Amino acid sequence: MLIAVILTILLTIFQVTTVLSFSADPCDNATDLPFINQRIVGYNLSQGETPICDEYLGIDEKWFGLMGKYVIANTAGKCGTISNWYLKDNLPIKGTKNVELCRNEGPGKTCVEKKTIQAKKCSKGYVFLLPPTDACSEAYCIQPIDGNVKRGSGPPDISSVYPEVNVEVAKKKNVFLQFFCDIVPPKGTDLQYVVEWSLFSGTSLSRSLYKTASVRYFGQTDFRGKTSLKEHHLKSNNINTPGFTLGCTVKARNGSDGEYSHSRASAARFFGIQVVNISSVRLKDSETKTIFLRLTIPFGCPAEECFLDVNTFIPQTHNSCLIHRVSHSVHSEGIFCGVRFHKEDYKNGTLKPFTITGRFGKSQVLQSDLIYDIVFVTGPKIHSHTFFQNYQAASVRVELDLNQTKLQGKECYSRSDPHMLTFDGRRYDNQRAGTFIMYKHKELAVEVQTKTKRCTKWDNGNWHPWCNCAVAVRAGKDVFISDNCEDDNISPPRFAICEDGILSQSVKKLQNKHKIFLPSGGIVELENDGHFINVHIKPSLVDFGKTEGLCGSFDDNKANDNAVRINSKAKDSSESWIVNETAFENLFDKQNYQKLEHWKESRFLCSCERDLSRSLRDPLNAAAICDQSKKILCPEDRKLDTVKNNCDLYLEKRRKRSTDKVLSDQYENTATSYFPTKGYKNEETYPEVSISHFKRGRRSVYNNETARVDCLKMMNTSTFRTCKKIPGLDLNNLIEICIADAVLTNTMNWTLMHLEAIKAQCINHVDVMQPIPEKELADLLPSLDNVTNTTQPDSSFNTTPVVPIHTQPNTSSNSGFLSITLELLSDIKASSCPNECSGHGKCTNGTCFCDIPFTSFDCSINGTKPPVMLGIPDKGKCDLNERKCAETSVIGRNFAETKSLKCRLIPFTIDRDNNLEVAETVETSGYFESLFEVYCPLSNGRVKRSKNADLADDFVSRGFRVSVSNDGNGYSDEDSIVIFDSQCVDCSKVKGKIICTTKTGFCMKGGECFHPDDTVGCQICKTSSFGYSHWENGPDCPSPTKTEGSGTVWIIGAVLGSFAFIVLSVIAVMCYLSKRGPASNQKIESMAEIK
Repeated sequence: MLIAVILTILLTIFQVTTVLSFSADPCDNATDLPFINQRIVGYNLSQGETPICDEYLGIDEKWFGLMGKYVIANTAGKCGTISNWYLKDNLPIKGTKNVELCRNEGPGKTCVEKKTIQAKKCSKGYVFLLPPTDACSEAYCIQPIDGNVKRGSGPPDISSVYPEVNVEVAKKKNVFLQFFCDIVPPKGTDLQYVVEWSLFSGTSLSRSLYKTASVRYFGQTDFRGKTSLKEHHLKSNNINTPGFTLGCTVKARNGSDGEYSHSRASAARFFGIQVVNISSVRLKDSETKTIFLRLTIPFGCPAEECFLDVNTFIPQTHNSCLIHRVSHSVHSEGIFCGVRFHKEDYKNGTLKPFTITGRFGKSQVLQSDLIYDIVFVTGPKIHSHTFFQNYQAASVRVELDLNQTKLQGKECYSRSDPHMLTFDGRRYDNQRAGTFIMYKHKELAVEVQTKTKRCTKWDNGNWHPWCNCAVAVRAGKDVFISDNCEDDNISPPRFAICEDGILSQSVKKLQNKHKIFLPSGGIVELENDGHFINVHIKPSLVDFGKTEGLCGSFDDNKANDNAVRINSKAKDSSESWIVNETAFENLFDKQNYQKLEHWKESRFLCSCERDLSRSLRDPLNAAAICDQSKKILCPEDRKLDTVKNNCDLYLEKRRKRSTDKVLSDQYENTATSYFPTKGYKNEETYPEVSISHFKRGRRSVYNNETARVDCLKMMNTSTFRTCKKIPGLDLNNLIEICIADAVLTNTMNWTLMHLEAIKAQCINHVDVMQPIPEKELADLLPSLDNVTNTTQPDSSFNTTPVVPIHTQPNTSSNSGFLSITLELLSDIKASSCPNECSGHGKCTNGTCFCDIPFTSFDCSINGTKPPVMLGIPDKGKCDLNERKCAETSVIGRNFAETKSLKCRLIPFTIDRDNNLEVAETVETSGYFESLFEVYCPLSNGRVKRSKNADLADDFVSRGFRVSVSNDGNGYSDEDSIVIFDSQCVDCSKVKGKIICTTKTGFCMKGGECFHPDDTVGCQICKTSSFGYSHWENGPDCPSPTKTEGSGTVWIIGAVLGSFAFIVLSVIAVMCYLSKRGPASNQKIESMAEIK
């Protein structure tokens, strides 16, 4: 047996070895060399015919055969190429041999280059191991093995034949492309034609795709059917998307043994999407230019009407802060960041416009950001015609010529109580109550409003300053609001309305800060300490000379920033910018939202977002994807998260039909119905900052001199000392604000907030002023000289003057200033912790490690003190017809961003009689959204079975009592959320009590609604003559017995009776045996042994 197994294994190995040896023989596996006819020595290119190019034979050398009839030519005679390779050695008589080739460039240059290849003699002719040539147009010429061309009748004259490539969409099971090489044959001829399809590169044939058999011409339809190139031919050659240049050649002969004519070639034709007559654009400042795209290939349409959307992206080659933005003319089709082609656009040659502009919201743009490419690409899934998906089409190089001096150092802010700075540098205080227009664009629907209230947190008994307690940011009909003004009715940072969706992905957050990227190119930064809000606005180029409000006119003239608003009767500028309630200007009043205008700019902004980690891993495939709603992601923003986006709620409501599936899970209204638990007292606390930690004394009265001393002492951190040594960074303005606040309030309580502003300004300045690394600069500069235009195969890139690129000069250490480097930026970030960890922790690499029991990102919250509960939004109700109800927001105060943030859930159910049953308590991790808001996931807690568990109508609604803890121990007060389906149930909360009422015409099961005749298991929902619905047993339900439990009693009786019978039988047998005596017992024992 073992010998047989061994023999079998050896036989298998022998067979495999034989197969591998056989398959490795190049005589059996050689590829046919393409363009055989044109390679024969003596072949002359006709006028307009494309020369052969063997640069595209493959990546590496490969064995090629010559149909067993030809060999590499041994003469320098030309064939159908420009520079021909020919044989200088004799071919082997048998086996394999290295032979030398020469390259001929013409008279006097018959061997300008040599190379060695392998040739092998086969049973039928020869095969050759040929590498691709180094350039076009070089090719290998051939000759017949015997040196003579066998000819039948002479070659026909087809000089009057002009092949033309055409394409159509065909459909069998699926749609596919079909290419035709159309000809008009010479009159009075009956020839046999061979069509060869090839790719083109520049002006040369690069690769043969498909060669037809010899066919006669019986009309165009028949000829097309026999010689067409189909989509599957392209895919078999690894051409899986459009974007190729195709051509065909035709040769003919008289009869089956006639000599072939010279080939006639079609014009090369590009099939894809072209940018028409332009490969680069140059933009000055906020200038716009329009380019045009054309579709040169049809696409399949399974329906009468369909379209092909082409989007934009920006490839990344360096790790700079790229804030490229392009814009596109708005049209009714709604394709804002790309173009849409309809099927008739191919036939009509329609030109699609795309408008490009550069917009920046930074004080300075990196030089490397001034040159980039915009690439047009189709989507990843195009079900109508899959050949068109993931097609990277045309590209355009964009060069920006920006006057950056207009933006350098420009920003407007409103800080603390509140100190104002206009775009043009005017400083003043806005100490009054009201809602103000801080910034508004005169032409675009973009603005920022602020609201003030008394800063009771810093009330020293003598001075009652006003502070910003709320901010509203608007773009079109999107309004994002952060509102701390009402202590018991806080509005967490969220969208109050979002009908345009422009800002839907443009609001980013980190800890207590938010960044809003405006469609005008500007950036709004909010810093919220839980009581008041600091606002910084960085303008864009399109803001210059077109702004109004507390931020001034941004025209390099600060003298006019204190002008009173036109047609205002106010006494001063600040008062004149209080919103006009009669003109519906107040963005905090929802009744005014219907008066807001939609975004109506003639160009729609598209922001480009990229994944930095992917850029570093895979720079060739990394991209900044452009979309009208995408956020911008720069290196300094990489830690930012997108805010919990209730924008989707508004967009979904606008397009939702009654049958649509609910997608979002966002609440609509911040109003709560929180009713404090009896005996529970919310303890209002403020962030705790240990001033003593900073070893600074506190004075009873401050003047300018003493305030300056204490401000500088308290700010004297390592980060502050470093920032003072950075060239071009002016910190004096923020120091003066610190002094002014100390004098007004006689406290140092504002100082840490001003230190935070200094650190943020310092980090931003060092980041913006970073020089381009030498490696990236070396990669960027040569790219400007080696750009090829992928959209026009036969044209070259026409370089225009580019913006000069400079590196940042190092500042001499003798000047006392530091050189701006990546190491400096890293050091500043590592030593900069929020609020200096409030004096309750240690700063390590930019992160606070808090002392027990303090917690949160800045160690300002005492973890032993529970958060303040203000309630659950939407008045504690969640309608399954409107939301998924898989999570809930909890609004309150003093939430800490910590891993120990917990939600405690007590599940409950409510039946038709409003009886409430409670399940076991569940603890889950909470998600920190802001100082005022935490999201809690809602588990599907199991509730104890009710006494009526066998009935299908078990409960009509469910819910949770929810509380939150910063450390998992001290929990806030509870508020409840009730979950129901408004189709069949109405629920309300009154002073913490939940009341649910069911609607007629429905049955209930697990809180779900069922219509009459719906089934659950074997039960059916039925409606009585009075209109009431109830569950009845259906035909599949088991028939009930008359006496409850009788079946069980019968089974028990049967078991006991059987047991008693067995016992009695055993006793009877034993008695019988005892009477028979020992002999009988011996016999039974013997029988047992046998068994």
